[in-house]
Amino acid sequence: RALPERQVWVVGRDGTGLRRLTEPRSPGGVSEVAWLPGQRLLYLEAGELRRMSSDGGKAEVLAPAGRDRSALTVSPDGRTAAWVEDGDLWTLPLGGGAPVRVTQVAVKAIGRGGGVYDRPDVELGRSAWDEELAPSWSPDSRYLALQYSDRRGVHAFPIPDYLTPEATLASVRRGAPGQVNDL
Repeated sequence: RALPERQVWVVGRDGTGLRRLTEPRSPGGVSEVAWLPGQRLLYLEAGELRRMSSDGGKAEVLAPAGRDRSALTVSPDGRTAAWVEDGDLWTLPLGGGAPVRVTQVAVKAIGRGGGVYDRPDVELGRSAWDEELAPSWSPDSRYLALQYSDRRGVHAFPIPDYLTPEATLASVRRGAPGQVNDL
């Protein structure tokens, strides 16, 4: 059975000219897409940051596969890409250069990677319910505003993990009914 594929398609604002630009290349496909000046697109596929013309053709890999990349955005002047990776903000000069980790605020989760209830204790760009707020650029492209989530004050409690050979207790941060999950 096949997994759903997410690919990049473009269409005129009047609904004409619908066409697919990317071909299935990895499980899950494209996760983020943003326009660049000059009718080019920037997108994330399998963790790679790629650029291609809106006319199609071969995509250029700007940054090799990272880990948990999301919330891709492009500065208003079109010169810098930004995204969240593993809870921190990263940027890339689109004229050439390497990705730069701009912040170092992420704090690893107390658990072992148990889904939406086991997000990092501190991270940028994502809430406990996996709702994402992409970084927002200032009009002059000098600043970025983004969501900061700190869960260290949220109650931690053990839950049974039955997916291991022996049942164990795994700690997760989760507010009780009426309590918050992000501070």
